[in-house]
Amino acid sequence: MSVLVPPPSTPAPLESRRAIRWAALSGALVPPVVLALAVLMSDPDWETPGLVLGLVLACAAPVPLLLLRPGKLIPFGVLLLTIGVLIFGNVGFTDLVLQHRGQQVEVRVASVRTAYARNGNPTFTCVLERVDGVPLAHSGTDDCTGTDEVGRTEQVLIDPAGWVAPQSAGDDLGDGAPAMVAALTALLLAELLVWLAHRLAVQARRHPGPWASASAFGSSH
Repeated sequence: MSVLVPPPSTPAPLESRRAIRWAALSGALVPPVVLALAVLMSDPDWETPGLVLGLVLACAAPVPLLLLRPGKLIPFGVLLLTIGVLIFGNVGFTDLVLQHRGQQVEVRVASVRTAYARNGNPTFTCVLERVDGVPLAHSGTDDCTGTDEVGRTEQVLIDPAGWVAPQSAGDDLGDGAPAMVAALTALLLAELLVWLAHRLAVQARRHPGPWASASAFGSSH
C-alpha cells in the first residue's frame, strides 16, 4: 500500500499585519542609527565601540527583512548599503567638521609612547601639544616614526569643540561633501529597499501565491 506524500509547501508569509509592520519598522530604523554611530566614530574615544556596534547593526539589518521573505537580493542590498552608510558617514562628517570650523595651529611633539606588538615590532604614538600652551584634545597620533620625533613642529587643523582629532594642515579634506552625499544616498536606498520588502509582504498576505515565495528580485530559496 503506497502512501502519498504531499510536496513540501512554501512557507507562508507573515500573516499578521502588525508583524509585517514591526519587521519593516525594525529594518527601517537600522540605517539612521548606523549613521548616528558613524558620527560618533569621529570622536577617537568612541571610534572602536562605534565601529563594532555599527558593523553588528549593519549585519543585523537584513534579519527583520528575512521575516518578510522578499527574496535574497533585498536583504543583501540593505546590508551593503548600511555598511556604506557607516563608512562614508564617518569620513564625510570628520572632513566636513574640519572644513567648516577647523582652526590651523602649530603643535610640537612633546613625547613619544612606544608599544610592542606580539611579533616584537615597536609601534610609536606621538603626543602633541600646542605651541601656545592651550590644551589639545586627542593629542595622540599614530603618524609617528620614532623617538627622534620629539621636538618636531607642524601645522595641524583642530576642532575647537574637541570632537574630531587633529589632522595635518596639508591633508585633503575635499572628500567630505561627496562622502556625506554618498552616505545619505545609501541611507535613502536602504530605506527604499525596506519599503519595497514591506510592499511585497503586504502583497503576499493579500494575494497568496507567487508573491509568497519569490519576487522580481530573487527567490527566497
